[in-house]
Formats: sequence, structure tokens, C-alpha cells
Amino acid sequence: MKTIRYIILSIILGIALFAQTEKKTDEKKSSFYGYVRTYYVSDLESSSEFVIKHARFGFKGDYNSRVSYKILAEAANFGNLSVSKDEDGNVTNVKTKFSEILLDAFAKIKLSKEFSLTAGQFKIPFSTSSLRTPMSVEFVNRPLISKVNPDLRDVGLMMDYKHASLPFTLSGSVVNGSGQNKSEDDNTTNYSFRGVVEPVNNFEISGNYYSGKISSNEVYIYDFGVNYEFSNLYVDGEYSSRNTSQDLSQDVKSNSFFAYAKYGIPVSSEFFEEVAPAVRYEIYDPSDLLSGDKVNKLTVGLSFYLNKKDYTALKINYENTDYENNELDSVHSLYALIQVSF
Repeated sequence: MKTIRYIILSIILGIALFAQTEKKTDEKKSSFYGYVRTYYVSDLESSSEFVIKHARFGFKGDYNSRVSYKILAEAANFGNLSVSKDEDGNVTNVKTKFSEILLDAFAKIKLSKEFSLTAGQFKIPFSTSSLRTPMSVEFVNRPLISKVNPDLRDVGLMMDYKHASLPFTLSGSVVNGSGQNKSEDDNTTNYSFRGVVEPVNNFEISGNYYSGKISSNEVYIYDFGVNYEFSNLYVDGEYSSRNTSQDLSQDVKSNSFFAYAKYGIPVSSEFFEEVAPAVRYEIYDPSDLLSGDKVNKLTVGLSFYLNKKDYTALKINYENTDYENNELDSVHSLYALIQVSF
């Protein structure tokens, strides 16, 4: 693992030196950005609450024409603070945990028109649904497939290749495997690979692979996705399968699938520029070793976009979650969310 750290440090130093060579001819550009997502949720019976889902802010910009950077933080979760006191009420110890605040922190260099290299903490190149920002997700919540996929973010190196004339892109990463803001503790590295091809306009097919150790277990994850946009209609589907090898017991396989469709309707209104009804159906099986643990979920949504370009919108979602286990009751949830970019 030390070798990987040395490589990352070398890449960062290389980026810094490379940036200095370009500094004289290019102007630095940076911007402050962020978004807020907050919602009201009710189980339609006895429970309801207001929730700040996200309050994110950061900086991104170009040091020059080849070197860029991004920093993103989550203010909705400032971590945990625990205080210990003695019998007399005096504070004896204070512990803080801020592991979820920092999201993205990376530098990116364009090696050529086709190749780029990223070093730091970033979203792993895996799964189209995982790579979407919360603002661009059509529904209030991400799909259940996120329970099968690896953590969204990790620390390491990432390479991207986009062909200059052919419609395909390739990405790969070498990461710690312990997730965001966590130190490496098993002296191993994890790998992910992603390929996207567009055989015809607005029709994409993606394939993803991830392998390595997670919580001391060998994990292999495959993911395949397709999406198609025709006029105002957008259709998306994805399947993911995960195999976890355990030393003292049988391997565990989990999988998930979702499909959704959205139709955007332009409107002439003082407040909204588009209304978009959407529906998503998904299946999640946590383990092939257990029976009766499958989950089926149906989400029906209606989005009112104030600004389609930056995804500022009001979203109304209804979720119906059914469990294969008859001892568990279905869960009905109603969400009303507002999200604003700045």
C-alpha cells in the first residue's frame, strides 16, 4: 500500500510541476458552487419529518488548460461529537468524527486530448447511476442497486480515455478500497474498470467491473447498464451482481436491478419550465443463501423544474416497498423535496 501512496504523491508533484510550465500562458479560473436538497417525508400513517438531505458546497476550476481541480464538502453531516464527564460533571474527554464531510478532493491533468489522469479522492468509475450527482437523479432517493455496488468514493488514481472520433470511453481506477476519508488497513488495492459505448445517437451501453477486498472479504462486482433518450422520453436500466468470498463460510451473492422511464413536458409558466412524470421499478436480493429476503420497490414521481439546466426543482415521490417475507409489512412513503443549485 505504501507503493501506491508514493505513486500518488509522485503524480501530484508531477501535476504541480507540469502546471508551473503552463502557468505563464494560461489564466487561472475557479468557481464556488453547491446545492441544497431538503424534503418532507411521511409514511402515510403515523410518522413524518423534515430532512436536510444534502447541503453541499465546493470549489472547482482550471489552473491552466491542462490541470484542473475539485473540492466538494457535505455540510448536512458535520460528523459526531461525543463528550465524556466524570462523577462531578467535569468534561474529561471530547471525541469528534468528521469522516463524512469531505467528498471530492482531487487534481486532474489532461495528458492529451484523449487521456486524463486524476489523483486524490473521487467517485469510482463504476455504475451510471452511482456516477450521477444527487441533483441529476430523477427521484428523491438513489436506487437500491447502490447496496450492491461499491462505495461511491475512494482514494487513489483514475485514468480516463475518450476516443477522438469513435463513440466510446474507457475508465479505470486503483484505490485503497476502504471508502472515502478512511485510511487503508489491509495493505491491498482495489480496482475498477468502466467502458461506455454509444452505437447510435443517444443510446448508451455501459459495462463495469470492480474487484478487491472490502472488510477483509474478497469482492467481485459486475454491472451492466443501458439508457436511451428519444425526444422528451428518457429510459434507463441497470443490473448489478456482487460476489463476496468469506474464509469460513460459503460465498454470498447479491444482486439488484432497476428500470425507469421519464417524460419531460415543456411548459410556459412563470415558475416552471418543465414538468416530468417518472416511474421506477427495482428488485434487490441481499443474499442468495437466504430465502424470503428479496425487496421489490416501485417509485412514482413528478418533478417541476424551475431551471432544467442546473436541476433546480420541486419533486413529489411516492414509494411502495414490498418484502418477500410475509412477516414484514409493505412500506408506503410520500416525499416532497426541493433542490436548489448555486
